[in-house]
Amino acid sequence: MLGEKGLKITLGKHGDNFPFCSSIDLASSFGNQMEELDVKGVCVDWKNMIVTTPLYMQADASPADVFDGTSIFIRKITSLVK
Repeated sequence: MLGEKGLKITLGKHGDNFPFCSSIDLASSFGNQMEELDVKGVCVDWKNMIVTTPLYMQADASPADVFDGTSIFIRKITSLVK
């Protein structure tokens, strides 16, 4: 069961280079705790053991940025599994 405050997740940031930033407000309205991060950011909800990243939410992210963000995300998940 989820905590009273919902999940701690990321869906990107508010700003011009985040065209889907309205999803942040929507997810917040459901009681989730939002962490605003860029393409290389990783958010960990330690209580619920959920890892999120806004890889494809940033409009100006290059393929190299997405690759780097994916690598960071995978390293974080690997550290949780150990």
